[in-house]
Amino acid sequence: WYDAPAACPSSYLGWKAEYYNTVDLTGPVVLCEDEAELDHTWGAGGPGKGIGVDYFSARWTRTITLSPGSYVFHTVGDDGIRLYIDGNLVIDDWNVQGPTDRLYMVTFSTQANHRFKIEYFELRGGATARFWYNMN
Repeated sequence: WYDAPAACPSSYLGWKAEYYNTVDLTGPVVLCEDEAELDHTWGAGGPGKGIGVDYFSARWTRTITLSPGSYVFHTVGDDGIRLYIDGNLVIDDWNVQGPTDRLYMVTFSTQANHRFKIEYFELRGGATARFWYNMN
């Protein structure tokens, strides 16, 4: 997992969003937010609030209770994006690219809490970071 910065609150209702002014998730966390959805299409812009429009990265974490069944998890990254479920890297698309949709399918046999972590970087140009899922 990772150590949360002391400047961020300890609890969130949605996604815990941590933004950095580097492309590699290093240095101080410049911005922490509670985000209901992970659905950003910034275009030529960025998150603002001290984060530049280029050369930034972000990490979102959240625990989601899922019922038994088959799920499809989607990420869209412009540029790089990674998805971890319960500490396992399941989508690794850490590339400089335009908006690219990636899928991961899994079946859960019991209802349980699952830890999600999404990492993202924006080099320059357009910026998109999106995540959603649906039952298959």
